[in-house]
Amino acid sequence: MKFYHQQQTNWCWAATTQITVEHTRGNADSQCRMASRFISNANDPNYCCKPNTASGAACNQPWYVGQVMENYGVLEKYWNQHRLDQGRIV
Repeated sequence: MKFYHQQQTNWCWAATTQITVEHTRGNADSQCRMASRFISNANDPNYCCKPNTASGAACNQPWYVGQVMENYGVLEKYWNQHRLDQGRIV
């Protein structure tokens, strides 16, 4: 499993999602694209990837890791595996 450091001080949710999505699907959006998608009000998918906006208040914010992982379709996969590991029917 590849490890990523969070790229901004409040992007632990993005780093965690990036690691999990890449591990389960083989590729993941960058942390700045995730921030652009989920917390930026800009319509630019690279808004938070720009040097003058990434660390600013519009982008460098905490967010809900479960919501982001669910949006990428990986949360359900992990819950189902957890249930299977416990012997529960999925």
